[in-house]
Amino acid sequence: MTGNSSVTFKHKLTTPETQHLVNIFLQKIYKGSETGIENAVSDVQEILLTVAKLSLRSKVVKYRHHISNHTRKKWFDKESSIKRHALRKVANCKRRNPLNSDIRVSYHETLNEYKQLLKKKREKFLNDKIKELTASQNDSQIKFLEYFQITPRNVR
Repeated sequence: MTGNSSVTFKHKLTTPETQHLVNIFLQKIYKGSETGIENAVSDVQEILLTVAKLSLRSKVVKYRHHISNHTRKKWFDKESSIKRHALRKVANCKRRNPLNSDIRVSYHETLNEYKQLLKKKREKFLNDKIKELTASQNDSQIKFLEYFQITPRNVR
């Protein structure tokens, strides 16, 4: 629990959603019998649980960014694998302790390094393939066509 949870709880008691639930409770007429009292208590419990859920609700991630599977690419090498492993370790620490700002900063730094490394490796791989294609084009037209058919489609 956070240090300001009581303040958050009091604030959530005044929200329109909660006030609507309180107004419905006040408008209901409960019998003086045992079942009427039980109904009133269960309605109050529902209001308090709703407010508690609202006050303790943390930021919910609505969507996940899909990271494409780079590990199968030809340009994904040992260095990329090591950097990915380091990123996953920091990401797991961040998931376990999301409020720690040091871990969050470390995660974002590692993520940026990982993205830059992948971009550099991919560009280098593509440039090497282009150089090989131009070199084979100069040698002979047949070699160029053979090499062009061998290259993966995502390189073309």
